[in-house]
Amino acid sequence: CMSINPHQRSKLNTISFIIFLTYLLLGSISRMLFLSLFIAIVFLTLNFNRVNLAMKFRNIIRFCALLIFVFTIIAIIDPGYFLAFFLKYSDAFLAITGVSEVEDWSANSRIQQFLIVLPLISENIMFGTGALSNQWMGGYEGVYGYLHPSDLGLIGILFQVGLVGVSFLLIQYFFAFSVIRKFLRVGEKTEFREFYMTMIATLITNCIASVTTGSILYGPETILFLIFILKFATLPRNL
Repeated sequence: CMSINPHQRSKLNTISFIIFLTYLLLGSISRMLFLSLFIAIVFLTLNFNRVNLAMKFRNIIRFCALLIFVFTIIAIIDPGYFLAFFLKYSDAFLAITGVSEVEDWSANSRIQQFLIVLPLISENIMFGTGALSNQWMGGYEGVYGYLHPSDLGLIGILFQVGLVGVSFLLIQYFFAFSVIRKFLRVGEKTEFREFYMTMIATLITNCIASVTTGSILYGPETILFLIFILKFATLPRNL
């Protein structure tokens, strides 16, 4: 946020952002994590200064320039990086479209687990199959073979708690959207705005990533904690 804010931008903040972005691109093994962080950064760029369209445009230009610069550094350090990078996303796309096997072992694992849970979801669509204790018949692996519902994100949640449970858990997204929308409407002059905008970016990242991590069931405290922080920022200052 300090790299975006023209009043707090400095060479140190810009360099720190470049280092972070380079690390993210080189070190992140999670497709959805990278995608969610990228969307969150773009959101910050477009919404940090709500009323100044010219500033939004300049921020987009700066972000694109930084991205090109980082890509150039990566191409020099690791020329084969981009091929591996795009292969990861192409394998994920092929897995979504129904291909039974791809080169990426992680995508293959999820394809096989999805094929296991699909008929069970059809049979228990409303309330799911419930959670299976590892102390009973060896847990999921003992009953179904290699299966970890958390690997399947929202599909794994649907498998465990059904449509009724998923509908209840998705309320977290509604709360997140509501509090972000309210802060953007009333928080233009909020003290420590950079901090709260960072919390919004983190909340967006967690909500998008939860599609594949299933954190709305397996780790809801992260999203709820960020919602409470932002809710505090929208309270009247005379309280």
